[in-house]
Amino acid sequence: RWLDDLQPPENVFTLLSLDKGGASLLANPQLRTWVQYAERYKENNPFTTKLTLFAALKAHYRDRVLVKMVNSATVSSSKRDILYAEYVLNGLLGRYAWKGKSLRKVLKKLLLTPEKAKAVTIAYRTKLLELTSK
Repeated sequence: RWLDDLQPPENVFTLLSLDKGGASLLANPQLRTWVQYAERYKENNPFTTKLTLFAALKAHYRDRVLVKMVNSATVSSSKRDILYAEYVLNGLLGRYAWKGKSLRKVLKKLLLTPEKAKAVTIAYRTKLLELTSK
C-alpha cells in the first residue's frame, strides 16, 4: 500500500516507528519489512537514489546507539540479526576510515571484547587500505 502511495522509504521508516527502536532495533521484525520495502521502492522508481539501511539508521541514530545495536544483535541466535549487525558494523568502520579515525579510537568507540577486537582490527585495516588505494 505504501508503494501505491509512492511513500519514500524515509517516511516508511518513521511510520514503522523504526526511528524509536533503540538498541534492540536490529531484532525488530519491522526492520525486515522496511528493508524489503526500500528494495521494492527502488525497483519501481529507478531514477531515485536507493536509501540504504545504514543511511537510514545513521539519519536517526548516533554512533553510540548504533554500536549498542551491533553489540546487542551479535549475541542473538538469529542469523538475520547477526547479518544486520555485521552490515551496520561495516558501515561504521567505513565511516570511521573515511574520517581518518585511528584504530585505537575505533576500538574504544566500539566497546569490543578482545576476541571481537581482532576481527574488527583486520576489517578496519582493510577499509583503510581500500580508501588509500582509490
